[in-house]
Amino acid sequence: MNQAARKFSAVIFDLDGTLVDSEPLYLEADQKIFRPLGIIVEAEHKKPYTGLSSHCFLADIKKQYDLSLSVEELLTRKNAAYMELAQERTHVFPEMRTFVRLLKEHGYPLAVASGSSKEVIDAVLEAADLLTYFDVTLSSSQVKKGKPAPDVFLEAARLLNTPPQACLVMEDSCYGVEAAKNAQMSCIAIPPAEAAPLADCFYEAELLFAKGMAEFTADKAFAWLHQ
Repeated sequence: MNQAARKFSAVIFDLDGTLVDSEPLYLEADQKIFRPLGIIVEAEHKKPYTGLSSHCFLADIKKQYDLSLSVEELLTRKNAAYMELAQERTHVFPEMRTFVRLLKEHGYPLAVASGSSKEVIDAVLEAADLLTYFDVTLSSSQVKKGKPAPDVFLEAARLLNTPPQACLVMEDSCYGVEAAKNAQMSCIAIPPAEAAPLADCFYEAELLFAKGMAEFTADKAFAWLHQ
């Protein structure tokens, strides 16, 4: 396909909840590191942090329980626990895997821009047999501000050598959609089932799969790119 004929020149993916169904494993990792400290973490405690970096959640837990451990130490423990789980149980959303392959076959530069650490991003993509598809992998920890600030998406665009306005973002969270819009990028939003009723921010996306992964298909998304 002629590059000039494309609606977008590059595609940037969020990782957690967009490419891989990682939230259950992250919850399990949180429970593993906090249970010995007498802290019970349940799924509802994590919902406000969907789309944010792990650092935000851990900083709040540290403050709430007045923990002596630093946020950096908590993050190190959490990442280690998560990667141990992810090596064996990472689940890629099948239609997303198909979409990534379809984009790559048609020559799109691809990036992952996530709130997870760079080490976790690369390890999860490697475990999922997806790492080689991406030209750039980037963590919010590598830029000044995480989502909903645009920094991580703007840096991904820079590394892809693509103007922000020519980038399409794939996101599952409100914070991610807001970050894409703040970066002057277009967005396909695939909110999680538990997000219903949907917050207004999801409707800012250029294409919304309101029923999430139950509705998303690679063919629909790819056809929209070229309409």
